[in-house]
Amino acid sequence: MNILDAAPALARVAAGADLPCGIPGLDTRFGLQRSQGRDAYLARLRAFAAGQEPVPAQIRAALAQGDPGTAERLAQGLQGTLGEIGAHSLRHWAVHLQAALLARRAPETLDALADGLEVRMAELIGQLNHQLGT
Repeated sequence: MNILDAAPALARVAAGADLPCGIPGLDTRFGLQRSQGRDAYLARLRAFAAGQEPVPAQIRAALAQGDPGTAERLAQGLQGTLGEIGAHSLRHWAVHLQAALLARRAPETLDALADGLEVRMAELIGQLNHQLGT
């Protein structure tokens, strides 16, 4: 490992915390303020990374089964979780998806929003897993 590869880990050590850093769209200061401290925030991040990745696919599955209510509830729950961890841009995707679900937008619109949310969530979760060692 060269020094450039170690830079993110060194930045975390220098900051005196095991918190993720440098992840686009993740406001760790906000997430810490919403949590009951560092350990609680890290637990939320790990829980998010472990359990929320399939939600966009679950939303699409609910729509395919003719259950827009479940799809809307999943989107609403996801936007709350994203807000709690400080993933503001992803939360906006979830808000737009929920609004489109409530407005009964065309399936193509819903699919595009779910796809965009899924891709961005996978990126965030990948970075969290890398930095948190999960």
